[in-house]
Amino acid sequence: MTNNRRRSSSPANQERTPFTQEMITGVFLQLPVKSLKRFKSLSKSCYSIINSQDFINAHLKNSANQLLVRRFHYPTGSYFSLSLMDYSDTEPAIFREIPIPFLHSLERYPRIVGSVNGLLCLDISPIHGSEFILWNISTEQYVILPRPEFKIDDFKNPIWMAATGFGYNQESDDYKLVRIVLFDCDHKPIRAEVYSWRTNSWRILDFDEKIVDFSISEGETAVHLNDGCLYWLANGIGDSVDRKYIISFDLGSETFNRINIPENSGAFCAKVLEFRNSLALVFYPAAYVHPGYGSSANEIELWVDSDYGDADDTNRYKQWVRVFRVTMDLSSAEMGCPICVHNDDEEVVVFHRVSADSVNLAFLNPDKETIKTVPICHSDYTCHFYSYVASLVPVAVYGVQAEADHEQ
Repeated sequence: MTNNRRRSSSPANQERTPFTQEMITGVFLQLPVKSLKRFKSLSKSCYSIINSQDFINAHLKNSANQLLVRRFHYPTGSYFSLSLMDYSDTEPAIFREIPIPFLHSLERYPRIVGSVNGLLCLDISPIHGSEFILWNISTEQYVILPRPEFKIDDFKNPIWMAATGFGYNQESDDYKLVRIVLFDCDHKPIRAEVYSWRTNSWRILDFDEKIVDFSISEGETAVHLNDGCLYWLANGIGDSVDRKYIISFDLGSETFNRINIPENSGAFCAKVLEFRNSLALVFYPAAYVHPGYGSSANEIELWVDSDYGDADDTNRYKQWVRVFRVTMDLSSAEMGCPICVHNDDEEVVVFHRVSADSVNLAFLNPDKETIKTVPICHSDYTCHFYSYVASLVPVAVYGVQAEADHEQ
Protein backbone atom coordinates (compact mmCIF):
# COMPACT_ATOMS: atom_id res chain seq x y z
CA MET A 1 0.00 0.00 0.00
CA THR A 2 2.89 2.28 0.76
CA ASN A 3 4.40 1.44 -2.61
CA ASN A 4 1.12 2.32 -4.37
CA ARG A 5 1.04 5.73 -2.72
CA ARG A 6 4.65 6.30 -3.66
CA ARG A 7 3.94 5.40 -7.33
CA SER A 8 0.83 7.60 -7.52
CA SER A 9 2.76 10.62 -6.26
CA SER A 10 5.59 10.13 -8.73
CA PRO A 11 6.06 13.12 -11.08
CA ALA A 12 6.47 10.71 -13.98
CA ASN A 13 3.06 9.19 -13.28
CA GLN A 14 1.47 12.64 -12.85
CA GLU A 15 2.59 13.69 -16.36
CA ARG A 16 1.53 10.41 -17.94
CA THR A 17 -1.31 10.96 -20.43
CA PRO A 18 -3.08 8.76 -22.99
CA PHE A 19 -2.71 11.57 -25.54
CA THR A 20 0.34 11.96 -27.75
CA GLN A 21 1.88 15.33 -28.50
CA GLU A 22 0.55 15.08 -32.06
CA MET A 23 -2.99 14.58 -30.74
CA ILE A 24 -2.69 17.53 -28.35
CA THR A 25 -1.31 19.72 -31.12
CA GLY A 26 -4.22 18.72 -33.37
CA VAL A 27 -6.73 19.75 -30.70
CA PHE A 28 -4.91 23.03 -29.99
CA LEU A 29 -4.96 23.96 -33.67
CA GLN A 30 -8.77 24.10 -33.55
CA LEU A 31 -8.90 26.43 -30.53
CA PRO A 32 -9.11 30.24 -30.53
CA VAL A 33 -6.20 32.33 -29.29
CA LYS A 34 -8.03 33.24 -26.09
CA SER A 35 -8.26 29.56 -25.07
CA LEU A 36 -4.67 28.85 -26.05
CA LYS A 37 -3.46 31.62 -23.75
CA ARG A 38 -5.01 29.76 -20.83
CA PHE A 39 -3.58 26.40 -21.90
CA LYS A 40 -0.06 27.83 -21.85
CA SER A 41 -0.08 27.56 -18.05
CA LEU A 42 -1.39 24.00 -18.04
CA SER A 43 2.04 22.37 -18.35
CA LYS A 44 5.52 22.92 -19.71
CA SER A 45 4.78 20.71 -22.71
CA CYS A 46 1.63 22.71 -23.56
CA TYR A 47 3.59 25.95 -23.23
CA SER A 48 6.30 24.56 -25.51
CA ILE A 49 3.78 23.47 -28.16
CA ILE A 50 1.83 26.73 -28.26
CA ASN A 51 4.96 28.92 -28.29
CA SER A 52 6.70 27.01 -31.07
CA GLN A 53 7.11 28.75 -34.43
CA ASP A 54 5.71 25.74 -36.29
CA PHE A 55 2.52 25.79 -34.21
CA ILE A 56 2.10 29.57 -34.57
CA ASN A 57 2.36 29.24 -38.36
CA ALA A 58 0.01 26.26 -38.52
CA HIS A 59 -2.59 27.94 -36.28
CA LEU A 60 -2.43 31.08 -38.44
CA LYS A 61 -3.31 29.04 -41.54
CA ASN A 62 -6.38 27.66 -39.73
CA SER A 63 -7.67 31.09 -38.71
CA ALA A 64 -10.48 32.71 -40.67
CA ASN A 65 -10.34 36.27 -41.98
CA GLN A 66 -12.50 38.84 -40.24
CA LEU A 67 -13.40 42.45 -40.96
CA LEU A 68 -11.87 45.12 -38.73
CA VAL A 69 -13.69 48.45 -38.65
CA ARG A 70 -12.07 51.73 -37.59
CA ARG A 71 -14.64 54.48 -37.14
CA PHE A 72 -15.07 57.84 -35.48
CA HIS A 73 -17.71 60.56 -35.27
CA TYR A 74 -16.91 62.86 -38.20
CA PRO A 75 -18.46 66.16 -36.98
CA THR A 76 -16.73 66.08 -33.59
CA GLY A 77 -13.76 63.79 -34.27
CA SER A 78 -14.63 61.82 -31.12
CA TYR A 79 -16.23 58.45 -30.33
CA PHE A 80 -13.32 56.59 -31.86
CA SER A 81 -13.58 52.80 -31.88
CA LEU A 82 -12.08 49.64 -33.33
CA SER A 83 -14.46 46.72 -33.83
CA LEU A 84 -14.53 43.27 -35.36
CA MET A 85 -17.64 42.92 -37.49
CA ASP A 86 -19.81 39.89 -38.21
CA TYR A 87 -22.68 40.12 -40.66
CA SER A 88 -24.98 38.03 -42.81
CA ASP A 89 -27.57 38.62 -45.52
CA THR A 90 -30.46 38.38 -43.08
CA GLU A 91 -29.15 39.83 -39.81
CA PRO A 92 -27.88 43.33 -38.93
CA ALA A 93 -24.14 43.73 -38.60
CA ILE A 94 -22.79 42.77 -35.16
CA PHE A 95 -19.83 44.71 -33.79
CA ARG A 96 -17.48 43.46 -31.06
CA GLU A 97 -15.61 46.50 -29.83
CA ILE A 98 -11.92 46.05 -29.09
CA PRO A 99 -10.50 47.89 -26.05
CA ILE A 100 -7.32 49.83 -26.87
CA PRO A 101 -5.09 49.63 -23.78
CA PHE A 102 -2.77 52.46 -24.79
CA LEU A 103 -5.40 54.88 -26.12
CA HIS A 104 -5.31 57.18 -23.08
CA SER A 105 -1.61 57.95 -23.66
CA LEU A 106 -1.97 59.02 -27.31
CA GLU A 107 -2.19 62.57 -28.64
CA ARG A 108 -4.74 61.54 -31.27
CA TYR A 109 -6.62 58.49 -32.45
CA PRO A 110 -4.31 55.98 -34.18
CA ARG A 111 -4.35 55.27 -37.90
CA ILE A 112 -3.95 51.72 -39.15
CA VAL A 113 -0.94 51.38 -41.45
CA GLY A 114 -1.56 47.70 -42.09
CA SER A 115 -2.97 44.44 -40.76
CA VAL A 116 -0.87 41.35 -41.50
CA ASN A 117 -1.06 37.89 -39.88
CA GLY A 118 -2.73 39.25 -36.76
CA LEU A 119 -0.28 42.12 -36.25
CA LEU A 120 -1.65 45.66 -36.52
CA CYS A 121 0.78 48.43 -37.29
CA LEU A 122 -0.60 51.71 -35.95
CA ASP A 123 0.53 55.25 -36.72
CA ILE A 124 0.16 57.13 -33.43
CA SER A 125 2.04 60.28 -34.44
CA PRO A 126 0.45 63.73 -34.71
CA ILE A 127 1.98 64.31 -38.16
CA HIS A 128 4.19 62.77 -40.87
CA GLY A 129 4.08 59.15 -39.65
CA SER A 130 6.80 59.49 -37.05
CA GLU A 131 5.61 57.20 -34.21
CA PHE A 132 4.34 53.63 -34.50
CA ILE A 133 3.03 50.72 -32.43
CA LEU A 134 2.80 47.01 -33.25
CA TRP A 135 -0.25 45.44 -31.59
CA ASN A 136 -1.63 41.91 -31.53
CA ILE A 137 -5.29 42.24 -30.56
CA SER A 138 -5.68 38.53 -29.82
CA THR A 139 -2.68 38.12 -27.49
CA GLU A 140 -3.26 41.62 -26.04
CA GLN A 141 0.39 42.60 -26.47
CA TYR A 142 1.83 45.73 -28.02
CA VAL A 143 5.25 47.30 -28.46
CA ILE A 144 6.23 50.90 -29.21
CA LEU A 145 8.66 50.96 -32.13
CA PRO A 146 11.87 53.01 -32.23
CA ARG A 147 11.52 56.41 -33.86
CA PRO A 148 12.35 56.63 -37.58
CA GLU A 149 15.62 58.16 -38.78
CA PHE A 150 14.04 61.16 -40.55
CA LYS A 151 12.81 63.49 -37.80
CA ILE A 152 9.88 65.88 -38.18
CA ASP A 153 11.70 68.56 -36.11
CA ASP A 154 14.61 68.87 -38.56
CA PHE A 155 14.32 72.55 -39.48
CA LYS A 156 17.07 72.35 -42.09
CA ASN A 157 15.18 69.65 -44.03
CA PRO A 158 11.48 70.02 -43.13
CA ILE A 159 9.21 67.15 -44.16
CA TRP A 160 6.41 67.94 -46.61
CA MET A 161 4.54 64.62 -46.45
CA ALA A 162 5.07 60.96 -45.62
CA ALA A 163 3.51 57.70 -46.79
CA THR A 164 3.74 54.33 -45.06
CA GLY A 165 3.24 50.62 -45.66
CA PHE A 166 3.38 47.45 -43.56
CA GLY A 167 3.96 43.93 -44.86
CA TYR A 168 5.50 40.50 -44.37
CA ASN A 169 8.43 38.82 -46.10
CA GLN A 170 8.05 35.05 -45.96
CA GLU A 171 11.62 34.18 -46.91
CA SER A 172 13.14 36.02 -43.96
CA ASP A 173 10.06 35.62 -41.72
CA ASP A 174 10.20 39.36 -41.09
CA TYR A 175 7.54 42.05 -40.77
CA LYS A 176 8.62 45.38 -42.24
CA LEU A 177 7.35 48.93 -41.99
CA VAL A 178 8.26 51.30 -44.84
CA ARG A 179 8.19 55.09 -44.61
CA ILE A 180 8.54 57.26 -47.73
CA VAL A 181 9.36 60.90 -46.99
CA LEU A 182 9.07 63.92 -49.28
CA PHE A 183 10.89 67.05 -48.08
CA ASP A 184 9.69 70.63 -48.31
CA CYS A 185 12.65 71.81 -50.37
CA ASP A 186 13.68 71.42 -54.00
CA HIS A 187 17.22 70.18 -53.45
CA LYS A 188 16.30 67.29 -51.15
CA PRO A 189 15.35 64.06 -52.97
CA ILE A 190 12.65 61.63 -51.92
CA ARG A 191 13.98 59.37 -49.18
CA ALA A 192 12.76 56.16 -47.61
CA GLU A 193 13.50 54.00 -44.60
CA VAL A 194 12.45 50.53 -43.50
CA TYR A 195 11.88 49.08 -40.02
CA SER A 196 12.63 45.38 -39.46
CA TRP A 197 10.68 43.40 -36.85
CA ARG A 198 13.60 40.97 -36.68
CA THR A 199 16.21 43.55 -35.70
CA ASN A 200 13.92 46.17 -34.12
CA SER A 201 15.73 48.88 -36.06
CA TRP A 202 15.35 51.29 -38.99
CA ARG A 203 17.56 51.40 -42.08
CA ILE A 204 17.71 54.25 -44.60
CA LEU A 205 17.04 53.35 -48.24
CA ASP A 206 17.77 55.24 -51.45
CA PHE A 207 15.50 55.65 -54.44
CA ASP A 208 16.80 55.12 -57.93
CA GLU A 209 17.00 58.53 -59.62
CA LYS A 210 14.77 57.20 -62.44
CA ILE A 211 11.69 56.94 -60.23
CA VAL A 212 11.83 59.96 -57.94
CA ASP A 213 9.39 62.09 -59.97
CA PHE A 214 6.29 61.19 -57.96
CA SER A 215 4.39 62.02 -54.80
CA ILE A 216 2.13 59.98 -52.55
CA SER A 217 -0.64 61.63 -50.58
CA GLU A 218 0.10 62.37 -46.92
CA GLY A 219 -0.96 59.46 -44.74
CA GLU A 220 -1.46 57.12 -47.71
CA THR A 221 -0.88 53.47 -46.77
CA ALA A 222 0.28 50.71 -49.08
CA VAL A 223 -1.57 47.60 -50.20
CA HIS A 224 0.27 44.45 -49.13
CA LEU A 225 0.09 41.34 -51.32
CA ASN A 226 1.21 37.75 -50.79
CA ASP A 227 3.94 38.29 -53.40
CA GLY A 228 5.93 40.03 -50.65
CA CYS A 229 5.50 43.54 -52.04
CA LEU A 230 3.87 46.79 -51.01
CA TYR A 231 2.04 48.97 -53.53
CA TRP A 232 1.10 52.69 -53.47
CA LEU A 233 -0.82 54.70 -56.05
CA ALA A 234 1.32 57.76 -56.82
CA ASN A 235 0.96 61.01 -58.74
CA GLY A 236 3.66 62.21 -61.10
CA ILE A 237 5.39 65.54 -60.52
CA GLY A 238 7.37 67.84 -62.79
CA ASP A 239 7.18 66.63 -66.40
CA SER A 240 4.95 63.72 -65.30
CA VAL A 241 2.41 65.81 -63.41
CA ASP A 242 -0.54 64.45 -65.43
CA ARG A 243 0.39 60.81 -64.89
CA LYS A 244 -0.40 58.25 -62.21
CA TYR A 245 1.85 55.34 -61.31
CA ILE A 246 2.03 52.46 -58.92
CA ILE A 247 5.15 52.48 -56.74
CA SER A 248 6.10 49.02 -55.48
CA PHE A 249 8.51 47.95 -52.75
CA ASP A 250 9.91 44.42 -52.61
CA LEU A 251 10.15 43.45 -48.93
CA GLY A 252 12.83 40.86 -49.71
CA SER A 253 15.30 42.78 -51.88
CA GLU A 254 14.18 46.13 -50.36
CA THR A 255 14.04 47.80 -53.76
CA PHE A 256 11.51 50.17 -55.31
CA ASN A 257 9.98 49.97 -58.78
CA ARG A 258 7.60 52.14 -60.77
CA ILE A 259 4.69 50.52 -62.61
CA ASN A 260 2.71 52.16 -65.38
CA ILE A 261 -1.07 51.79 -65.15
CA PRO A 262 -3.75 51.55 -67.86
CA GLU A 263 -5.00 54.82 -69.24
CA ASN A 264 -8.51 55.89 -68.33
CA SER A 265 -10.65 58.99 -68.55
CA GLY A 266 -10.26 61.81 -66.05
CA ALA A 267 -13.78 61.18 -64.73
CA PHE A 268 -12.55 58.18 -62.78
CA CYS A 269 -10.67 57.61 -59.54
CA ALA A 270 -8.24 54.69 -59.17
CA LYS A 271 -7.55 52.30 -56.31
CA VAL A 272 -4.91 49.58 -55.89
CA LEU A 273 -6.39 46.25 -54.74
CA GLU A 274 -5.65 42.55 -54.51
CA PHE A 275 -7.48 40.14 -56.82
CA ARG A 276 -6.82 36.40 -56.50
CA ASN A 277 -3.39 37.02 -55.01
CA SER A 278 -2.46 39.38 -57.87
CA LEU A 279 -2.03 43.12 -58.14
CA ALA A 280 -5.25 44.74 -59.36
CA LEU A 281 -6.47 48.23 -60.12
CA VAL A 282 -10.05 49.41 -60.05
CA PHE A 283 -11.33 52.55 -61.76
CA TYR A 284 -14.52 53.92 -60.23
CA PRO A 285 -16.61 57.11 -60.26
CA ALA A 286 -16.00 59.72 -57.60
CA ALA A 287 -19.73 60.50 -57.60
CA TYR A 288 -22.75 60.07 -59.79
CA VAL A 289 -22.77 62.31 -62.88
CA HIS A 290 -26.18 63.20 -64.30
CA PRO A 291 -26.65 62.60 -68.04
CA GLY A 292 -25.67 65.59 -70.13
CA TYR A 293 -23.07 66.86 -67.65
CA GLY A 294 -19.70 65.80 -68.94
CA SER A 295 -18.57 62.25 -69.62
CA SER A 296 -20.38 59.31 -68.07
CA ALA A 297 -19.08 58.28 -64.66
CA ASN A 298 -21.21 55.19 -64.15
CA GLU A 299 -18.55 52.67 -65.16
CA ILE A 300 -16.50 50.50 -62.83
CA GLU A 301 -13.52 48.62 -64.25
CA LEU A 302 -11.20 46.05 -62.69
CA TRP A 303 -7.76 45.40 -64.19
CA VAL A 304 -5.27 42.66 -63.18
CA ASP A 305 -1.60 42.58 -64.08
CA SER A 306 0.77 39.91 -65.36
CA ASP A 307 4.54 40.37 -65.27
CA TYR A 308 6.88 40.49 -68.20
CA GLY A 309 10.40 41.74 -68.66
CA ASP A 310 13.12 41.73 -66.02
CA ALA A 311 11.72 41.78 -62.46
CA ASP A 312 14.94 43.44 -61.27
CA ASP A 313 14.55 46.39 -63.61
CA THR A 314 13.92 49.70 -61.88
CA ASN A 315 11.00 50.54 -64.16
CA ARG A 316 9.27 47.20 -63.90
CA TYR A 317 6.71 46.51 -66.60
CA LYS A 318 3.21 45.18 -66.13
CA GLN A 319 0.80 43.88 -68.71
CA TRP A 320 -2.68 44.84 -67.59
CA VAL A 321 -5.72 42.75 -68.44
CA ARG A 322 -9.22 44.08 -67.88
CA VAL A 323 -11.27 41.54 -65.92
CA PHE A 324 -14.58 43.34 -66.23
CA ARG A 325 -16.30 46.63 -66.98
CA VAL A 326 -19.71 47.28 -65.46
CA THR A 327 -21.98 50.14 -66.47
CA MET A 328 -24.74 50.73 -63.93
CA ASP A 329 -27.30 53.33 -62.96
CA LEU A 330 -25.77 54.70 -59.78
CA SER A 331 -28.23 57.58 -59.38
CA SER A 332 -29.78 55.98 -56.28
CA ALA A 333 -26.51 55.69 -54.40
CA GLU A 334 -23.08 57.27 -54.38
CA MET A 335 -20.34 54.68 -54.73
CA GLY A 336 -17.47 55.24 -52.37
CA CYS A 337 -13.88 54.06 -52.43
CA PRO A 338 -13.41 50.31 -53.13
CA ILE A 339 -11.97 48.30 -50.25
CA CYS A 340 -11.09 44.92 -51.71
CA VAL A 341 -12.22 42.20 -54.09
CA HIS A 342 -14.15 39.26 -52.68
CA ASN A 343 -12.32 36.41 -54.37
CA ASP A 344 -14.98 33.71 -54.02
CA ASP A 345 -17.60 35.25 -56.28
CA GLU A 346 -15.64 38.13 -57.79
CA GLU A 347 -17.57 40.86 -56.02
CA VAL A 348 -15.97 44.27 -55.62
CA VAL A 349 -16.48 45.42 -52.04
CA VAL A 350 -16.89 49.19 -51.86
CA PHE A 351 -17.41 51.80 -49.21
CA HIS A 352 -20.99 52.93 -49.69
CA ARG A 353 -22.83 55.97 -48.40
CA VAL A 354 -26.56 56.50 -48.90
CA SER A 355 -27.40 60.23 -48.85
CA ALA A 356 -27.27 61.48 -45.25
CA ASP A 357 -28.69 58.41 -43.52
CA SER A 358 -26.11 55.69 -43.11
CA VAL A 359 -22.77 54.19 -44.04
CA ASN A 360 -23.02 50.80 -45.74
CA LEU A 361 -20.82 48.13 -47.19
CA ALA A 362 -21.85 47.56 -50.79
CA PHE A 363 -21.14 44.32 -52.64
CA LEU A 364 -21.08 44.78 -56.40
CA ASN A 365 -21.62 41.61 -58.43
CA PRO A 366 -20.23 42.35 -61.91
CA ASP A 367 -21.86 39.30 -63.52
CA LYS A 368 -25.37 40.05 -62.32
CA GLU A 369 -24.77 43.82 -62.24
CA THR A 370 -26.34 44.07 -58.80
CA ILE A 371 -25.37 45.85 -55.59
CA LYS A 372 -26.08 44.34 -52.16
CA THR A 373 -25.71 46.68 -49.18
CA VAL A 374 -25.06 46.00 -45.50
CA PRO A 375 -25.79 48.88 -43.05
CA ILE A 376 -22.82 49.75 -40.83
CA CYS A 377 -23.56 52.96 -38.94
CA HIS A 378 -25.00 56.45 -39.20
CA SER A 379 -23.49 58.71 -41.85
CA ASP A 380 -22.09 61.01 -39.14
CA TYR A 381 -19.35 58.42 -38.73
CA THR A 382 -16.30 57.90 -40.92
CA CYS A 383 -15.36 54.24 -41.38
CA HIS A 384 -12.30 52.41 -42.65
CA PHE A 385 -12.20 48.64 -43.19
CA TYR A 386 -9.31 46.19 -42.90
CA SER A 387 -8.82 42.46 -43.15
CA TYR A 388 -7.89 40.84 -39.83
CA VAL A 389 -7.01 37.33 -38.68
CA ALA A 390 -6.49 36.20 -35.07
CA SER A 391 -3.00 34.84 -34.45
CA LEU A 392 -0.30 34.07 -31.90
CA VAL A 393 2.41 36.03 -33.75
CA PRO A 394 4.49 37.89 -31.13
CA VAL A 395 4.84 41.66 -31.35
CA ALA A 396 8.56 41.53 -30.57
CA VAL A 397 11.49 39.15 -31.07
CA TYR A 398 15.14 38.87 -30.11
CA GLY A 399 14.75 39.99 -26.54
CA VAL A 400 12.69 43.08 -27.36
CA GLN A 401 10.13 43.22 -24.59
CA ALA A 402 6.48 44.05 -25.24
CA GLU A 403 5.42 47.32 -23.68
CA ALA A 404 2.37 45.72 -22.05
CA ASP A 405 0.40 42.51 -21.81
CA HIS A 406 -3.07 43.59 -20.74
CA GLU A 407 -5.91 41.25 -19.86
CA GLN A 408 -9.09 42.53 -21.40
